[in-house]
Amino acid sequence: MVLADTSLSAEAEGEAAEALVALRVAGVVVTPNSSAVSTYLGSHGIPVVEVDRQFAAGSTDGVVVGNRVGARTATAHLVGLGHRRIALFIDETDWTTGYERYQGYLEALNAGRIKVDPELVVSSGWDVADSRRRALDMLRGPDRPTAVFAANNVLAEGVWRAIGELGLSVPGDISLVAFDDAPWMSMVSPTVSAVSQDTFNLGATAVRRLDERIERPESDSVTTVLNVRLIERESTAQPPAV
Repeated sequence: MVLADTSLSAEAEGEAAEALVALRVAGVVVTPNSSAVSTYLGSHGIPVVEVDRQFAAGSTDGVVVGNRVGARTATAHLVGLGHRRIALFIDETDWTTGYERYQGYLEALNAGRIKVDPELVVSSGWDVADSRRRALDMLRGPDRPTAVFAANNVLAEGVWRAIGELGLSVPGDISLVAFDDAPWMSMVSPTVSAVSQDTFNLGATAVRRLDERIERPESDSVTTVLNVRLIERESTAQPPAV
């Protein structure tokens, strides 16, 4: 087995793909940054399974989680509690993960007949410090949201830190729900509600799918979507009374 960590770098991803071709690997499981790596490997006859993110659906096998339904469920949970000003902290919307989580957020607001406020949608990358800074700016405002849906665990940590620094309480002042159930979320007080995905099964399913592709290279490509579930903890409650 060969493991390559590209750290979200397109250049490093390209170099890794070239090295894997040179090594004549039997197949590759990749979490891609773009369609380039899957296209390149496929052009050299190497079977590919895209995992977590998918850029070549229809031509390359993929194993992903239910990003859209998970985000919709998390946001709908907040809507059901009575929240109307629900902020979204998200890393990006160009990849399938971010795009689908954003769409799930929009769908839940639409179902609750809540108008989307662009100022409540914050793109803050994959950095705790940036998420914290953006959350501090938003939560200091006079018309702050009563709830935040953080589209990954890193963003959730930044929001959590900002809430504490401002002397606000969870969930008394701000409800918080995250996508990705990180270990710290069940260790802090109050515990944090989160959408849980089975990362072990994600990897195992991808490897099994690659084995099947190697054995039957001419079969149609398949995208497998794994279920997620919302774990309700202590960080979500009805909005504070006006």
